[in-house]
Amino acid sequence: MLALILDLRSNRGRSLDAARQVAASLLPSGSLFLSTQELGRVRQDQRLETDPNRPFEGEVPMFVLINERTRGEAEVVAAALQDAGRAVIMGAKSSGITAGYEFLELSDGSAVYLPTVRWYRPSGQLLGNEGIIPDVRVTLEPEASGFSRESQFNRAYDLLDALLPPFR
Repeated sequence: MLALILDLRSNRGRSLDAARQVAASLLPSGSLFLSTQELGRVRQDQRLETDPNRPFEGEVPMFVLINERTRGEAEVVAAALQDAGRAVIMGAKSSGITAGYEFLELSDGSAVYLPTVRWYRPSGQLLGNEGIIPDVRVTLEPEASGFSRESQFNRAYDLLDALLPPFR
């Protein structure tokens, strides 16, 4: 593999374990992946352990595509890669919907869907509200040519192609 474009656009996450596995294949073992704080408790760091069957590809240039529908665990992956300086984040600002939620049943039988865990980027900033700000903002527009016929993927492809040696 010479380069990687990880497309997290419109990815709603839903699995912190899957997000951890993706990040573990793209970051060195021991990297801070996420800090969590259950309401009323002390913050805890979550570090990555690399899967020996999926070796870390540390030298491969990478772009991560996000948009306003990138949320949850997909934002956690993008934030971990951005904070580690491992990837260039490209596209539009993500949704900022990041936290652990649970249904809590009330005494009358109704339920409330509440955040129970706050998520923090490796840099220490609270994930959520602001969303992930891309390093390179690119508006999604259709294009008549290019590798994928849309602007965000084509810009990532062009920038990665320029980074690679001419004779590959």
